[in-house]
Amino acid sequence: MSLLQDLRLAVRLLIKGRWITVVAAGAIALGIAANSTVFTIVNAILIRGVPFEHPEQLVVLGTRNVRNQNLGVSYYDYLDWRAAAKTFSDLSLMGQPPFNVSEEGRAPERYNGAYVSANIFRLIGQQALIGRGFIPGDDEDGASPVVVIGYGIWQSRYGGERSVLGRTIKVNDLPAAVVGVMPPGMQYPPNTDLWLPIGQATITRGQSRQARMYQVIGRLADGVTIPQAQGELSGIVARLARDYPETNRDIVPTIVTVNARSTPAQLRLVMWSLMGAVAFVLLIACANVANLLLARAAGRTREVAVRTALGAGRARIVAQHVWESLVLAAIGGLLGLAIAHAGVRFFAVSTAHIIEAFWIDFRVDGTVLAFATAMVAVAGVLAGILPGLRATSANVAEILKDASGGTTGMRIGRLARGLVVVEVALATGLRAIGPLNPPGARWGPAAGSCRRPAG
Repeated sequence: MSLLQDLRLAVRLLIKGRWITVVAAGAIALGIAANSTVFTIVNAILIRGVPFEHPEQLVVLGTRNVRNQNLGVSYYDYLDWRAAAKTFSDLSLMGQPPFNVSEEGRAPERYNGAYVSANIFRLIGQQALIGRGFIPGDDEDGASPVVVIGYGIWQSRYGGERSVLGRTIKVNDLPAAVVGVMPPGMQYPPNTDLWLPIGQATITRGQSRQARMYQVIGRLADGVTIPQAQGELSGIVARLARDYPETNRDIVPTIVTVNARSTPAQLRLVMWSLMGAVAFVLLIACANVANLLLARAAGRTREVAVRTALGAGRARIVAQHVWESLVLAAIGGLLGLAIAHAGVRFFAVSTAHIIEAFWIDFRVDGTVLAFATAMVAVAGVLAGILPGLRATSANVAEILKDASGGTTGMRIGRLARGLVVVEVALATGLRAIGPLNPPGARWGPAAGSCRRPAG
């Protein structure tokens, strides 16, 4: 009952002091909008991750030489890795040449494709939208050529017709039967529009172990850590170096999670720096609102003194100030989320040509709403608790005798000046965070990311 009374009183006071309410809610709205916008971007890029089954177990394997140059994996090294490794539940090979797709009566088109091991879809936990993915027999020598196409090709080239299943199309002059269509948004390996089994890639046969032109994706076995897998793989690579010294000497294996591969260290630094910067913006907004509420508290000291004299406890009065601030923060939060939604849409449109990870979807989802709610609660408490504590620290008898409240106003003025000092310190700290775009920061194919489909 007391909570409902506090909320009603808070609403009445906010309506009564509507101009202060507008300014304070606007300040909080800007802080919440900045934090929610940046967190939406961080959530999409760093937190949500790839939309695969247990993505924390998925790793990308490669090699590097003594000059620390990143290399791929050769076909025959991959076969040895897969046969010997026990720390992985499975490994799959990926190569991404461009493909020309053609058929009688239709103009040929060029697409980004991938030769993959037949287990790729099972490994990442993706199923075909219609038809099927690959089965082990598709990867064997002499198997009938088959192809799985992406949702984009299915819609743009074949009009979304289910009759595409079983149709024979030419992929780089290889007649292959369409056996499945992947769901929207599935373009793994990065930027892939159609898939063929690696066994159909005649280029792999007779290749040298020096032809390190593929990537390997693996799923860690349950309970296995990356250091454990790295140790086992290093042992396998050392054995291959002894068995094939001419091609495998001085080769070191590399393992990185799929999520980390898509978000280079420089990008993560930029994102977390932005989060730190907008957190300072919210703190500055809270300091501003606290200053405004302190100014209003100067005119309410007699009211608080009367309530105290009538038996209201300090905790109740402080709680009422906090609830007033929380209602104010909630108003600012709703406005801030509306601004953040518009900001996120603008960011998504503006960066559509440079954000290259196909799974990244900038949207204000449940995680962002939970974060914004937490920020509203923090902003409300931070902005309201200081005025509440200050309002209950005055001498009740002195205030009731002196209707002018001048001495109290002087003390509040000193506290307000202290908050200004805090704001200046926060602004200085914000500047000290440093440049948010460190030299050499890139996010593109060279950094291991991938292109999102147009539209």
